[in-house]
Amino acid sequence: MHRLPTILNDVDHERLRDAGKLFHRSFPDHAQSRHGTGHRAESTATVEAFKKHFEEGTFVFGTIKDRVFTISFEGRHRTVAIDRPTRCILAGIAKNIYRAFPKLSAGLPPIFDGEGNDAGRP
Repeated sequence: MHRLPTILNDVDHERLRDAGKLFHRSFPDHAQSRHGTGHRAESTATVEAFKKHFEEGTFVFGTIKDRVFTISFEGRHRTVAIDRPTRCILAGIAKNIYRAFPKLSAGLPPIFDGEGNDAGRP
């Protein structure tokens, strides 16, 4: 955005910060979960690397059980629920981000709520 002054001048930065804060509060392990998933080969490349990611002697390669995704990374099992409440949180965050770009939001795709219904645009 810093290189596009026409967009930068019309961005509600407070809304973007609020959306970011809500995302980080709602998904505190998001970065570790993403790294564990995206860099699994590196996590298991050597015995030393593999052991670094154990939690109490157990390593989870990535599994879904009862709508919860779990993966081991940096000595802990990282989890994220894949369910309706998570979807509702993400839809709310997306709506806040859309609201931060009032001149662009009309051209963005619709946001769906946790029920799969079109929640419309802000």
